[in-house]
Amino acid sequence: MRTIKQQVMIDLIVTPFVILPLAGGFGLMLLGVIIPPLLPVGFLCMTGGLAALAANVAMNVNDTTKKVIARMQRQARQDKIAELNKLKRQLNQDETAAGHLDDLRLMYFSFVDDIQAGKVRLVSEMVMEKIDRIFESCVAALRASCDMNETASKVSTKLRKQIKARREHLLESVGANSAQLFDVISQIRALGLKTKESEITELHQTLERDLQSALAVDKMASLTVNDDLDEQFGEYLEDEK
Repeated sequence: MRTIKQQVMIDLIVTPFVILPLAGGFGLMLLGVIIPPLLPVGFLCMTGGLAALAANVAMNVNDTTKKVIARMQRQARQDKIAELNKLKRQLNQDETAAGHLDDLRLMYFSFVDDIQAGKVRLVSEMVMEKIDRIFESCVAALRASCDMNETASKVSTKLRKQIKARREHLLESVGANSAQLFDVISQIRALGLKTKESEITELHQTLERDLQSALAVDKMASLTVNDDLDEQFGEYLEDEK
């Protein structure tokens, strides 16, 4: 995946008044090996293209950077929505897990949309990073719950009950973290333009506690993927032959 700087440079180069003289000049210089008079023409075209690129960078780098960032954010959002849609289909038979996912999606994306629309004041980038991590941890736990269901279908009845109990505990933790995230987002929405520094500090402390709780769920979820469960309960797997 390209970095922002790389994509900005590509966008600045791939404009007609830059790319045409550069490409044309390069072609003429290659032909100049066979037809020498074309060499200086090609050199002049290349020089003109480089001058046009320098001017484009000087005048348009800020606007281009903003456009690239906005485009990357849109693409990242589309990719995230596609992943969540796939997860929703996997959770379709489980109303509890699917409900948690729906609540998380609505809460998270409406918050992001309101920030971008200027309806909500974002205290700092660090706050948004923590909210992102809590959201992703909850989604990872829901994804792990699908893996637990799949593994439960392979084991004996006794172990199936144990895995399902662990899964229920995982979903309860997701629900608790979702509620905490909702409270934090509600606090941010309630912040005015003249928020006291003490209120911001308190918000950071609350987010840090919620993040640690979410990371604990994330660690729990990481122990429930199929490979780990198969390793733990492999001897109890039913013979599928």
